[in-house]
Amino acid sequence: LFHPVKDNAPMVGALLAEAARVHPQRLRVPLIAQFMAELERRAIALVECVDAELALAAPLQEHTIKRLKNDLDLAADGDFKVVLSFAEKLRPGTSTALLGDPRSMSDQLQLLMEAF
Repeated sequence: LFHPVKDNAPMVGALLAEAARVHPQRLRVPLIAQFMAELERRAIALVECVDAELALAAPLQEHTIKRLKNDLDLAADGDFKVVLSFAEKLRPGTSTALLGDPRSMSDQLQLLMEAF
């Protein structure tokens, strides 16, 4: 389901840039711990928002996903994928609820290609 990507994740880039500027190096550990805590907070918020939206209507519409990204300040796809992968660790199935089942999408694509 998850694989290496080349998307830009400004949140991670900002962490790396800030960690490079921090001296002495022993202060990098708390900085990274703070970043991980922020990721966890955003992932928990994403899981709770997805649960609330699914209680109203399933499956989620594209405009709902865009609104969730905007509300959580995850405009960049890379940032969204990082938080989504963390949310998936907290509650398996979150990515499937947001993006759909990748296997069914693959099956649908195969059926479409066979139709031609």
